[in-house]
Amino acid sequence: MRVAPLVLVAGLAAAGCGGGGSHQVEVASASLQPGLISLVVENGSGDAARVAQVIVNDGFVDFRSPNRVLLPDAATTLTLLYPWVEGESYDVRLLTSTGSTVDYEIEDAEES
Repeated sequence: MRVAPLVLVAGLAAAGCGGGGSHQVEVASASLQPGLISLVVENGSGDAARVAQVIVNDGFVDFRSPNRVLLPDAATTLTLLYPWVEGESYDVRLLTSTGSTVDYEIEDAEES
């Protein structure tokens, strides 16, 4: 599996997401199991961020996370319930509570 991380630097100045400033939220890695995609998401800023929705190939998907609010300089794992197909590529977009997005690409999917 080849993956290409894309980092988004965005201002997240909304209630419950810190007092503003610049966020660097990124998907650090992905692993795949049958019917699941797990993403390690890192918040490299000094403010909290919240993942509100996840989109895979232009469709919203269900996801689970022990922490919907990602504290400053912390990481969490998002588990996406998605029936991926080996060898296919997937565009993943995380949508934060403020509407900012974080994009990540999974190329040539394979179980890890």
